[in-house]
Amino acid sequence: MAIKRKAFLYLRGAMIFLALLLPMISLLPLGWLWLWERGWALYWLAAAFSLSIIGYAVQAIALRKSLKETPEPAPPELVASVAADPSWTAREQAAWTAVEAIASNVRPSELTDRDQVLNLGMRTIEAVARQIHPQDRNPLWKFTIPEALALIERVSADLRPFVIDNIPLGDQLTVGQVLKIYGWRSAIGMAERAYDIWRLIRLVNPVTAAAQEAREQITKHLYANVRDQMARQLAGAYVREVGRAAIDLYGGRLRVTQAQLAGHVSAQTLRDRGQASGRAEPLRILIAG
Repeated sequence: MAIKRKAFLYLRGAMIFLALLLPMISLLPLGWLWLWERGWALYWLAAAFSLSIIGYAVQAIALRKSLKETPEPAPPELVASVAADPSWTAREQAAWTAVEAIASNVRPSELTDRDQVLNLGMRTIEAVARQIHPQDRNPLWKFTIPEALALIERVSADLRPFVIDNIPLGDQLTVGQVLKIYGWRSAIGMAERAYDIWRLIRLVNPVTAAAQEAREQITKHLYANVRDQMARQLAGAYVREVGRAAIDLYGGRLRVTQAQLAGHVSAQTLRDRGQASGRAEPLRILIAG
């Protein structure tokens, strides 16, 4: 009984969808026929083509202006000299050079898949580990468990403001809602297939279909260039952040926390403090008689 009810609901939904879609589809051939009978088809085609060219020109000018206002990334050698920590050792400097080599050659396509992102991060970590521990055959595990936990703590502290400031509703979405949104990713493929069907349907009016297809291809080409540039910058930033964390990990900079360094007092410091407090006492004069 439940299966029949579910099938009936699907049938009702399909009928409502067709009832709304068919009148819109019928306007295409009927509208074209109306223009053709009155001799306005060529004028309409010229106007549609002119509007497409104007729209393309406006989009091209806007995108070029935004690209000019965006600061260009510095060359890899300049980024390495500015971003590298001056307190790093020679091996850590060599590890940073290897990180910059990976960041400058990374492809935007490496961020499109989860496995490729993980492989990119592992490649960066291995490059750092081999530069800092070149004498070890397997330098990837040259760190202690407390160091790994300290790294997780630091990365988590850095990710919290990033999520709040850069992800819409990042401080309001629950984990369950994020997982539900991730589960809806298959709807993107369904939308693309529906759009392909619409592209076939609009061939009923070939002139309109040709103008819309040309406009869409031009727009996709413009936004693809901007998307590739942003993806390349994002991939480089990801590699550098992973490389910097790996240098701190394999360089032994996470063995002692900042709180331990701030609270540590050596014996010599304690003696100096005692002497300073003794010298700071006020001068006393005794008058006896």
